[in-house]
Amino acid sequence: MLQAVECKTNNDIALRFKDNAAFSYAVQTWDWVNRNDNYTFVLITNNDGCVTSGDRKPFVVSHLTYDASDYTINMDAQARNWTDIAHTYSLSIRHGPPIPSFRLVRRADVSLNLASDFSGNLLQESVYGVDMSVDCTNCGTSGSLRVDFDISVSWFSLDSASITIQPRSVEAFLEIQLSASGAQSTPYGWEKTLISIPIEGFDIPDIITLGGFLDVAAGYSLSKWSGNAVATMGATMKLSDSAIVEVDLVNSGNNRFSGWSPVFNVIPIEVNAKVGGNAEVFVQPAVMLAAEALGK
Repeated sequence: MLQAVECKTNNDIALRFKDNAAFSYAVQTWDWVNRNDNYTFVLITNNDGCVTSGDRKPFVVSHLTYDASDYTINMDAQARNWTDIAHTYSLSIRHGPPIPSFRLVRRADVSLNLASDFSGNLLQESVYGVDMSVDCTNCGTSGSLRVDFDISVSWFSLDSASITIQPRSVEAFLEIQLSASGAQSTPYGWEKTLISIPIEGFDIPDIITLGGFLDVAAGYSLSKWSGNAVATMGATMKLSDSAIVEVDLVNSGNNRFSGWSPVFNVIPIEVNAKVGGNAEVFVQPAVMLAAEALGK
């Protein structure tokens, strides 16, 4: 039916139809808006030139003019936010059984991917007479976060908004190789945030934004060291799939957080040469999330 859509700098929209039949049908359908200055309707588009991100955007149309010579309808239109035009609605993004059909709902499955690999050299320096190199030989994270979201708006007022997040096979693994040559008697510790990983989030313009970061820190301590050796050490961390966090964006008293204490397994230190020394290593992942619904 449509041959072209043009959004102009003043937000007016021009629709050019392929033939007279399509043009005439559109005129007949929409001409009522010209009968009263208070009449308007909402046109939703995601055409290039009308929006910048490819998301659907609502425009409030108040008047039409016609050019039958090239089958064009010119619309007096103003871009609006969804929160300006949708006075009552429910939005649900969740995993699990379908919700009742009488609710006005948009549904989708949302998972935030935590998979990453940050193997590589971490440190190369000389400390207290010991030439030291630290390498991550097998370091990364795996798994995802499952997200359910519900929002209810009644006459432009946010009645409720809640987010539920659960881990799915979330694990961090860290294998460190420490190469040291020399003699050191002064206790020494080292700690570093290995990586801060942006968590792939999702966004419904003007409605909800959810995202965050996964930080993974590692460190070790040496009480003393003498000799030339290569040592390997490490740890793994797992979160239970039964962990859950529920965030009520309207009433924080309903927030719930449980089961997020990770289970650690230490990979014992192994040394390929005879040395004198004591060493410890740790890995510490942390997930930081941010969510916003209707500006809250």
